Amino acid sequence: MALGIHVDTGSLTFDQATARDAIALAWLMEQGASLHVIAEYLDTGLSPQLQELLTEALNNLQSETLKGYTISWVLLKTPGYVSGLSSLASLLMELTESDALLLGTWYLVGETGDERLTVIGRSQIQSTNLNELFQPLGGGGHSQAASVSLRGVDSSATLNHLQNQLKAQ
Repeated sequence: MALGIHVDTGSLTFDQATARDAIALAWLMEQGASLHVIAEYLDTGLSPQLQELLTEALNNLQSETLKGYTISWVLLKTPGYVSGLSSLASLLMELTESDALLLGTWYLVGETGDERLTVIGRSQIQSTNLNELFQPLGGGGHSQAASVSLRGVDSSATLNHLQNQLKAQ
């Protein structure tokens, strides 16, 4: 029952979650509901905003097969910073069976209107090193997962540059 409340209410974060849901969950915990078991079976899913971005990404994803590997990329415009994009990148790779993915998000920052581009990279190709790819731009991470956040750049040109660099690896 506790797992059901978590799923139905987004762990009490969805707008329709009520105090009654929280009270019921607290009562179930008092009765011995195991948080460890709930965490094991709970799939947090995507927030409504990430669900919308997933749909947009799937509709606009571009892919190319090179040396037997599928390399995919997409650039999304968002109203601001979006939390959880790394989960979205991983899910996109899984759903599209891509071997490497560049997920770019472009948005304006605050009232200043400064442009920001965030690119998240994921790869299952052993010969790629995303950390080396992103470091010259001030980003980094691991060889198979890295990201970079840039200000005031041409988002399409920058993503195109990273895509070409990834293909060359």
